[in-house]
Amino acid sequence: MGKTEFKVEGLDSIFNNLERKLGRGAILEASNGFAKKAGQSGAKIVKAAEKGYADTGATVKETTYRVRAPLAGVTYADIGWSGPKQRVKLVHLNEFGYTRRKNGALHRIYPKGLGSIQRSVNPIGVQARLIARQEVLKILNR
Repeated sequence: MGKTEFKVEGLDSIFNNLERKLGRGAILEASNGFAKKAGQSGAKIVKAAEKGYADTGATVKETTYRVRAPLAGVTYADIGWSGPKQRVKLVHLNEFGYTRRKNGALHRIYPKGLGSIQRSVNPIGVQARLIARQEVLKILNR
């Protein structure tokens, strides 16, 4: 599964302090909730970015997220594409462009979706910080 990566910095110290006060179970629950909601939200943002170059709509339909098991105590979500391996290659060509040989010379092709997923990383990060804040507040209000 191809994936778009973003990382929310600074949550480790917040979760460590909360873990000392509230316990490991509460933090794991919040981490799982955060990963699920951030994955859902991030997949929606990526789908919206992909609609700019959608042809058959298969890439948009196959965009998904997967919540991964805790790694070093932190649950995380991957945003990527389900379906055939060729999908990741097609997304890569739309995202970064490619080169074609024409009349013996190389020509750079810039598809209309060039950089659209990369531009979606910042909105995903902003949304993830808001979701993290909501999850932390939910724990504190118990």
